[in-house]
Amino acid sequence: MTSEGAPFWRLVETLDDAPVAMLEAALDAAGLLQAWVTPDGVYLASRDGDETVWAPGGGEALAAASLRDVLRPVDDAGELAAAVDRLLTRVEYGTDVSAHRVTVAPDGRWRHGELTGTASPRAESPKLLGAAARAADRIRRAGQIRKRISDLADDHELMSLELDDVVGLLGALDTASDHLPSDSDVVTAVLAARDAAKRVGDLQAEAEDADKIADAARRTADASAATVAGHCDEHDLPRTRPEVADVLTALSDYVSAITALESKMSLVGPLSTAAKQAEEALNGLVEAARTTAADAEEDRATARTLRSQADAAGNALSKDAQEILQEVSRLGKRIKDAGDTLKQLDKNLPDRLRLIPPRFAVPRT
Repeated sequence: MTSEGAPFWRLVETLDDAPVAMLEAALDAAGLLQAWVTPDGVYLASRDGDETVWAPGGGEALAAASLRDVLRPVDDAGELAAAVDRLLTRVEYGTDVSAHRVTVAPDGRWRHGELTGTASPRAESPKLLGAAARAADRIRRAGQIRKRISDLADDHELMSLELDDVVGLLGALDTASDHLPSDSDVVTAVLAARDAAKRVGDLQAEAEDADKIADAARRTADASAATVAGHCDEHDLPRTRPEVADVLTALSDYVSAITALESKMSLVGPLSTAAKQAEEALNGLVEAARTTAADAEEDRATARTLRSQADAAGNALSKDAQEILQEVSRLGKRIKDAGDTLKQLDKNLPDRLRLIPPRFAVPRT
């Protein structure tokens, strides 16, 4: 800023409650924010060069609201303060942009002669309108510069590391250049690579064939599994591992039962033999009992006869008769002993019959 002129944004300060961001956007869109302000309000090529001068033209100050209600000349405007004040009072500030040829609205709409439009604030605005906005912009740009410096430092460190890697690679290339293979080695390597490529192609073809075979086998296995599943469902057979395990457990128990039964069946022969022998012995006992009973009955009859004869003889018995009586007494004792034996056999017969299996039992008479 000089006494001969300065940009408009440098010569004004915002008042309280002014929509600074909207004003800056509207003034910039209308071409007024950075317009050059001169003390006389005219453009001189020798003085102003390629600057765009804001010439307010003639006329009195506006009676309605103007930019002077939200902006004022800065304290250090000097000789340009009067020109700034004159410009502010000739720009209408209101909502009707069609009432005056130079108008700025609080919502960003503007008019400058035959040009009109609506401006929106930028993300980082305001930047120029007012000392506070410029200070905030300087702080913001300083932060951006510091961040850029930090990023550049990080980039420098990264590039230094990459440079070290490049230097290492160049050294490796220099070393490798001293040990370049001969033409025959290159030809041999190329031929080996070609053979390897062919081998890889063959292996890939084999792998594709194997994949096809595996797919066919998988389809066959799936079909077989479906058939088995259908058969199992139809005949109520186990399908899952737990079900098969249950069946195997049941079969194992069945085999154990069969083994135990075989062990017990091995005793059937000896038991049958023993039962047959017991039957024969019992038959012998029964026959002996029958014979003994017949002999006893005969002895009883003989005894009764002899007793009758003895009773008849009475007192006329001789010595020989006495001997006969003694013989009769002995026979009576034998008959009594035979009767006791017969009773004992008859008493023990039911117990012996219970020991004989039903199929070997002998009916009692």
